[in-house]
Amino acid sequence: NTDLELSTVHGVIKIDGINGAHDISSVNGGIEAYNVSGSMVANTVNGDIVISFQSINKNPMSFVTLNGDVDVTFPTSAKLTTKMKSDRGEIYSDFDMSIEKGMQQIRKDKGEYEVSINSWVFGKINGGGSEHTFKNMNGDIIVRKGK
Repeated sequence: NTDLELSTVHGVIKIDGINGAHDISSVNGGIEAYNVSGSMVANTVNGDIVISFQSINKNPMSFVTLNGDVDVTFPTSAKLTTKMKSDRGEIYSDFDMSIEKGMQQIRKDKGEYEVSINSWVFGKINGGGSEHTFKNMNGDIIVRKGK
């Protein structure tokens, strides 16, 4: 039972079996966390994020990488709201999710229109809960159902 704040450059961070609030970042290396509980903010550039939760709390979480996959496993009973975006990859989930695609926004100012398309995908797992952000530019996002 401890909170972790870890960072590295040119290496993989691996943790196993820790309960707490985790803030982990890496440059040119991945993040691997197995059998963890609590909450996590994981950020990396040029590396995969692979997380397997035993249990989660109600805190918001974030999993972001520039080049790599985001692969997170949650307990089957987890209640969360997802905000997901993969610019050049696919989004997969084992959970039944109610999905909403980001809407286009139109703004009129002095006779000119500005149209922007929000490419985020929003989903609710088990009715929804705290917001969990999943984002990458090059790679897939996988939200798995654990035990």
